[in-house]
Amino acid sequence: MPSTRLFFPALLLLFCLQLQASMTQDSVSVTSLMAMQDYQSALRLLSKQDSTLDRQILIGTCEYRLGTWKHAKETLQNIIRKDTFHLGSNVMLASIYDQEFNMPKAIKHYSILIQLDSTNPTYVKNLARAHAKAGLHRLAKDLYWEARALNESDITILVSLADQAFREKEWVVADSLADVGLALDSSNLQITLTKARASYARKQYLSTTKYLERTRGKLDLLPFYQKMLGYAYLQLDSLDKSIHVLENLLYREESEHTHFYLALAYQKKEDAATSIHHYEKAIDQGISGSLGKYFGGLAKMYKQENKLKEAIVAYGEAYTYSENHNHLFQKAQLSEQYYRDKAIALRLYRQCVATKQLHADQLAFANDRIRLLKEYLHQSKN
Repeated sequence: MPSTRLFFPALLLLFCLQLQASMTQDSVSVTSLMAMQDYQSALRLLSKQDSTLDRQILIGTCEYRLGTWKHAKETLQNIIRKDTFHLGSNVMLASIYDQEFNMPKAIKHYSILIQLDSTNPTYVKNLARAHAKAGLHRLAKDLYWEARALNESDITILVSLADQAFREKEWVVADSLADVGLALDSSNLQITLTKARASYARKQYLSTTKYLERTRGKLDLLPFYQKMLGYAYLQLDSLDKSIHVLENLLYREESEHTHFYLALAYQKKEDAATSIHHYEKAIDQGISGSLGKYFGGLAKMYKQENKLKEAIVAYGEAYTYSENHNHLFQKAQLSEQYYRDKAIALRLYRQCVATKQLHADQLAFANDRIRLLKEYLHQSKN
């Protein structure tokens, strides 16, 4: 009997030691699995263990990493109820809500993180980005500047500040921010594109081409930047380069703007037929407020080719879409040349004068033609 009394405590002690060793081994296994990013296996192992706070944090982390955000939010919110300022849970919840575009909740958890550490530039930057995504750009701008004060070497903050400057049409500010970024890392493609965009906005077309050319062989430019490059070449009279870029762009994205730039390029090359083709394509694609400009360019080419009837129609459309008095004046002049019935030109000249927008020389010319055409029509009747 004494031997039996000694046996059971010894057995219990052995069992407890084995259990402790097993739990330690499980913890090591979970840590190893998570380090290897095998979150499914780690989660299966965690589900067999007691539901302590530490275990819940690990479970929430695995669910977050696996993208099972519904479960992750439930787990992490349970932790937050016990500890409002739990760091890891707030980090993950902020990230989840940010990616779900639930910006009020993302802002709530990013704000908690800043309460925990207001000197952490990443927390401030993330809160700024969340405000920007929510359309709260004034607050976003202030927060980005706070983040920049905390970390002056973060190029992503400079790019975000430049984006805010572009929104407010502060081209010089955007350009200066790009210069600071290039001084930090001249090989960074994101800041290189920012510099190109700022140069383009400031009509510095040589600088635009210089920085966009730096991306060659490293980046497939988006259509936005390809149009920018094509137009910059056009402004520099590098017509063949402009046409090459813009015609290649048509294979990726056919737009009114691309056709318009090509029309201008071919117009400069004195290829009237191709220029007319692209003006007509720009008009077909046109849904913007630029139709007056497209019709005006087309009318000019028709006039150059002595296609007066087509030019008259195009100038009429240009005036309809733009109310530019010069288009109406050109239509009146061409109508006087083309139509035998001079009453048409007389009516148009009178319309020109009625706009009260003619330049002094145009006004004098129109009044003179009105007087002469009235006399001509009166004599014709007699």
